[in-house]
Amino acid sequence: MEMAKTSIGPSDGPICSICIANYNGIGIIDSTLLSVMAQDCDFPIEIIVHDDASTDGSVDFIRENFPDVKLIASKINVGFCVSNNRMVSNARGEYILLLNNDAMLFPNAISTLYKEARRQNPPGIFGLPQYNFFTGKLIDRGILFDPFVNTVPNLSTKRTHVGMVIGACFWITRALWKELGGFPEWFHTLGEDIFLCCIARLRGYPVKIIHTSGFWHRIGDSLGGGKVVANRLSTSKKRRTFSERNKSFVMALTYPT
Repeated sequence: MEMAKTSIGPSDGPICSICIANYNGIGIIDSTLLSVMAQDCDFPIEIIVHDDASTDGSVDFIRENFPDVKLIASKINVGFCVSNNRMVSNARGEYILLLNNDAMLFPNAISTLYKEARRQNPPGIFGLPQYNFFTGKLIDRGILFDPFVNTVPNLSTKRTHVGMVIGACFWITRALWKELGGFPEWFHTLGEDIFLCCIARLRGYPVKIIHTSGFWHRIGDSLGGGKVVANRLSTSKKRRTFSERNKSFVMALTYPT
């Protein structure tokens, strides 16, 4: 096991809480946790994992191999939105980083986000460029929207303000999260990042991408689909159901009448 470069769990409290929602991720979450523990930052952090009633031994694996992680083990499956809301409720850091269990951070990711967040007034939501874990290719530098809230990847390094940053790597202050109300729990999963970013922008808070770091993502590992395979969008019935329902709600809530 690699030794952590980053201070975890100090007595005076963490600056940032990294919150990782996990469901049956025993084969991937170790890479995620190690990427967090190897961060090149000089301030204390805490790592919180919410396990959503996994059946693959994830809970025992995390307890045995990552004893410094604060583990919330749910007895029933409650979904991605509830999982993240629970973690933020238990977080002590001034800043929150939501991170998927199939995402891995570049070594300077947390320090890059922290430096930018300290400069930003009013506070905002921040994300990083997303890279395909398997190919190393750039996926997006934040997300733009078409009129129907279909996502369009931003690839330009000249654009910093975007429509949304994806929930797989989502930085926000704990105070702003509470002000915005967190993720709508009835969404279950998908579109919660769209919702929170749209609400933030309507209230005057920026949503920005920071180009000087990034993260790798095994897209679709947890829910299936969500990526392009052989020039066609791979998806699933479950993914489409949640996505279309939740996007429609965002349009109804945020579009002018």
